[in-house]
Amino acid sequence: MNALNLMLTITVFGILQGAILAGLLFSRSKGSSKSNFFLACFVGAITLYLSTPGLQQIWGWRVIWVTDPLTFLVGPFLYLYVISFTQKIGTRQVLLHLLWAIIYYPIVFVYVKLVEPFVNAQFAVEASPYAWISLLISSVKFGQLLFYFLLCKRALLVHKKIIADSFSETSKIDLDWVRRVANLYLILVLISIGLYMLTYRYPAQVYTISLVNLVLLSGFLYYVSIKGLLQPAIFRKRGEGVTTGKQYVRPVVQELLMDNKPGRKYQKSGIEREKQELICQRAIEVLEKQKLYTEPELTLLELADQLKFPPYQVSQSLNECLGKSFYDLVNGYRVKEAKRLLNDPEKSNLTVLSIGFEAGFNSKTTFNSVFKQKTGMTPTAYRKNSAD
Repeated sequence: MNALNLMLTITVFGILQGAILAGLLFSRSKGSSKSNFFLACFVGAITLYLSTPGLQQIWGWRVIWVTDPLTFLVGPFLYLYVISFTQKIGTRQVLLHLLWAIIYYPIVFVYVKLVEPFVNAQFAVEASPYAWISLLISSVKFGQLLFYFLLCKRALLVHKKIIADSFSETSKIDLDWVRRVANLYLILVLISIGLYMLTYRYPAQVYTISLVNLVLLSGFLYYVSIKGLLQPAIFRKRGEGVTTGKQYVRPVVQELLMDNKPGRKYQKSGIEREKQELICQRAIEVLEKQKLYTEPELTLLELADQLKFPPYQVSQSLNECLGKSFYDLVNGYRVKEAKRLLNDPEKSNLTVLSIGFEAGFNSKTTFNSVFKQKTGMTPTAYRKNSAD
């Protein structure tokens, strides 16, 4: 099997993989949140774009009139997927992001008519006086893809801020895998720009260069398929939420997160400094006396219920008065408790992980990462140093 056939085979399997994942996501999107739907559309758009060479063999090169605008859907659907965890997305908002593709359809239709006389047997455009149009269109495409990456990164930062202000355990709702998908997306866009530039230097190799790009997209789909199928938050029905042990917590608790959205309620609440200090004092008293931090799934909502203050006021007070998010405050107490237990001779028979659980952590990974972040060493190293 030569290199071209191998790349074609990889692309075919990438298409099959993407089609399977998109189908699974679409089937699970009925009656659930829109996250599954937007991820399915994102995967589906890439899958259909991957099918372009095969469709050209069947229906001719003019099929790009249908497939080419799909590139304008990839970025928007990834962005809509990211924000679907923290926002209710309406039809008008979706249509706004789809305007890119809608506007492009008549443009590509005219472009196909213009360059038709200059298309060779390999579906490449040769010696066309309209090359500048192709360059302009491609520049807009790549610019749009990069623009939506920036929107995704901003949305992920907002999400990270929100869950840190609302949850004491974020390992199952931090969207780290989505962050990795966005970073891979950026890498692919940058590689695609480089490959596109190569087509101008080596026009005779346009088919091979295009296949390389499709193989990279196939690899991306393999990753999204494998990681996507392993995410419990994706395959859920409405009302199920995500269980993290003690209770059910939606990937974002809409009521809490919308009230606690950064830069929104803080400006409107106008809490006096004295009230902020009172809230912080009472929060510290409740956490220390009742040891609420030992509850693995403690949320801001539960602490606010104890304090008899609205969640957004508690969150604002912790941020502005103590300079800490809810996550940092609670896990700071957990690390302090873990250090005490690790130094306690009566607890020497307990494993390090057992001590982490007793201090309020609910996973080894979170315990190790948070403890090292706060102390500069792992719990195991800390116990060893204390014993020496």
